[in-house]
Amino acid sequence: MASDNQHHDIAELAALYTAGALLPDEAAEFEAKLAQGDADYVRELRRLSPAIETLADSASPVKPPAHVKENLLKRINDSRGQETEQPFYFQNNNESEWAGIGIPGASVRTLFIDRERKYKTFLLRMEPGCEIPAHPHPDAEECYIIEGDISTAGQILTAGDYMRAPAGTQHGRSFTRNGCLMLLTAGLNEHELN
Repeated sequence: MASDNQHHDIAELAALYTAGALLPDEAAEFEAKLAQGDADYVRELRRLSPAIETLADSASPVKPPAHVKENLLKRINDSRGQETEQPFYFQNNNESEWAGIGIPGASVRTLFIDRERKYKTFLLRMEPGCEIPAHPHPDAEECYIIEGDISTAGQILTAGDYMRAPAGTQHGRSFTRNGCLMLLTAGLNEHELN
């Protein structure tokens, strides 16, 4: 059972969630609590349901100006088929090189850079005993362990394990005893944006 302060925080989060006013990471955390069946979160969302329904029912329909409808239909029409017009991206094993990152025993192989979203997908290989020093995560980072082991954030991850570091977090040192290979997505750093 949540304390009074926790209940107030959950109530505030639930209200912001239903209004669509949470940041994406906050909304994801709230949804995770709901998916886990957290009784306090579920109860608070149910408590707000009548108010949400009343607000939705009380809103009068508004007909948008003609230019809004025209612009929307044009955007929909323009976007049709774009998915098929843009080619798939493939990278064969021999098409990119492993490169050092300035840390002994660590190298990366960039798979894709998405400049529009400002994210990259890459492989990180760490030799046995390699250590990555503490570093900040200005953007979210996702990591899937393909093989080996890595000790990070108080956890030992092995092949098949996944980790996500939210934007704005500090990542402590990470190390591997036996070596590892990981698939990561992370934000581009400043020199990669240019």
